Order: sequence, then C-alpha cells, then structure tokens
Amino acid sequence: MSMLPDHPQHQVHCHRSENGYISRSLGLGLDMPVLQLLHHFDRHTASTLAFGTSVWRDNVLPIALHNEILMHAVLMISASHQHSISPDNSTYIKAMAYHLDLTLSGFRGLLSQGTENCNHDVVIACSLLLVHYAWSMPFFAYAGDKIDMRSEPDKLLKFSAGLKAVIITMKEERGCYRGIFKSPLSNDSIQAFQDWESALGTTFDFGEYFFGARSTALDGSFGCCKDNASADPYERLAPLLNTMDAVLNGHAIHHLMVQIQIYTLFWPSKASRDFENEFFINRTEACIIMLTFYATAWWLLSESVWWARRRTKVMCESILESLDKKSKDKRWEANIEQIRQYFKFTPNGSGGWTIGDPGYHPATEY
Repeated sequence: MSMLPDHPQHQVHCHRSENGYISRSLGLGLDMPVLQLLHHFDRHTASTLAFGTSVWRDNVLPIALHNEILMHAVLMISASHQHSISPDNSTYIKAMAYHLDLTLSGFRGLLSQGTENCNHDVVIACSLLLVHYAWSMPFFAYAGDKIDMRSEPDKLLKFSAGLKAVIITMKEERGCYRGIFKSPLSNDSIQAFQDWESALGTTFDFGEYFFGARSTALDGSFGCCKDNASADPYERLAPLLNTMDAVLNGHAIHHLMVQIQIYTLFWPSKASRDFENEFFINRTEACIIMLTFYATAWWLLSESVWWARRRTKVMCESILESLDKKSKDKRWEANIEQIRQYFKFTPNGSGGWTIGDPGYHPATEY
C-alpha cells in the first residue's frame, strides 16, 4: 500500500481461534472518550456509511470488539463524524488524528505480514472505513489541531485506488469469498441505480455542454452506467450527471440514495493511472472532470451524506480557483463558464468562488 503514510509500526499480537485471528487484548481501556466514540458509532455513524446499519453495526462492530486495528478504524470514523457535526471541537480533531495514526500503522503492519492468514473481513472493513475517512477530509495534512485544507494535492484518486486493490485481493484470494461484504460489494448493490439511469432516455447533452473542448469525441455510450468497469472518466461520470439532470426535471431519487452513495464513493477508485497522473499535475481536462464530479456529488449528496459534504465543497472551490489562476488552455474557457453557471458558483469576494447550496432536500423524503 504505497499510498498509506509511513508511521511507526503499532504491533498487534494475535492468536488463532475458531473465528480467525483476534487480538489478545484491545488495550484501549474503558475510558469515557472511547466509550463515547463507540456509542456514537453504534447509534449514529453506522447508519450513515455506505452499505448501511446492518453491515457496520450488526456485523463489523462485533468483530471490532475483538480486533484492535479494526476498533481504531471504527473510533476514527466515529470521531470524524462528530467532527463534521462540531468542527470547532478540538477533542474530535485529536481523536481523529490519534485513531487514524493507529489504524494506518496497524493496517500497514497487517498487510506486511501477508494476507493469507488474516481475517479478510477485518482487512476489507478497515479499507472501507479508510475510504470513508479520506472522503470526509479534504486533505490528510494536520497543522497542530487544525487541518490545512489547501496545503497538498488531492490524493483521493490514488488512495482509494490502493485500498480498492486491497479489497479485490481479499475477495479473490480464497477463490470464493463468503464474508460479510460479499453481497454489499457485488454489482447488485447499485443494480437499481443502473437500471433507473439506463431507462431515463433523452437527457441533457452534458458531453457538449461541459466537455466540448475534449481532444477526442465522446462515443454513443455516454449516458449509461451499465459498463461500470469502464476506466473512461466521462462515461463513469455520465450516470451522476444524468441523475442530477433528472432531479432538476422533477424525478425523485430518495429511493436510490444509498446506491448513489455507493457509486459516488467508489468513483475515484476506478480512475486509470494516466488520469490520476493528469489530475495530479493539474492538466486542464482532468481538472474539469474532477470539478464536475465533485460539484455533482455536492449537489446530490451533501445535504444527506456527512462524509461527502466538506471534501466536495472544498475541492469544487479549490479546483475552480486553480483553473482561473493557472489555466492557459483557452479552448476550455466556454465549458468552464458553463460549468460555473450550471452549478451556481458565485464570487466569494476575495478572488475565488463559492458553490451554491443544493436546491432540493432528498434526506427529507426518507
């Protein structure tokens, strides 16, 4: 996992039991901060994560009670959730940093020992919780108790791709994975969204409106997510753009929100290596694709999905500001202006941009 930051190894000693490898002692103590984070995860955070309460509270949490690495991952995401609710509370920022450090170091140590004897559910659960954490924070850099949201490039593509590779290895290693994530990680988890989006029929011509300056023409498949394994970022973005257009035209999507969350969560992990590199060096075309992705995620999810709210807003505004200041590619100016208008970006008074608030409230329809 080259994308995982280097930390001192946090050794976790295990022994074999009928249920697989479990820690001899969690060593976390029963202090109030830990109990409070556990309570919050059980009562609140579990239901907000992709795949839902039954996976995280009913299946993952019991495993975490016997596995130190997974427990730190659970406490990490619980602290992140509470930080999203009370961003000025330094207690949650410190808890995030502490449990993130122990999750990453323990996770790296676990993978370095080889995965053949590991509890595959533990590895997958940790990977997914780290993906949620990466989504919840604009950047990984800390400065004291504050998070510097603009000090380093966006690493979500590479980070999520690395964790996806771990998940795929876990699923394929034993030939026929039968763990708790077998069904959630199957294509069935977004099948209803695929079917709904495929049946929308005529949609707004996003290909020309947003991406008319691209070097190669879009083919006829733009507008259908049936081929969800495609690495083409335009084709993978089409389902989200078509969904947003459908909502603006009066379609209800509240019954698909869980599946849209899953599709959005994993969208960055499916980027090709070439696209990762193009975005990393701020190529105009790659930046416009990512701007459109984050803006669409903001409008579809930010009101009902806490882990998508902060990153999407910060990245939208940061990428658009960067395009304004650094882009020399005049071909894209008209498309950038149309994206700005469509997503209701407005000047922030200091030379940058602020994305508009979502115009509908899917969470109220549950």
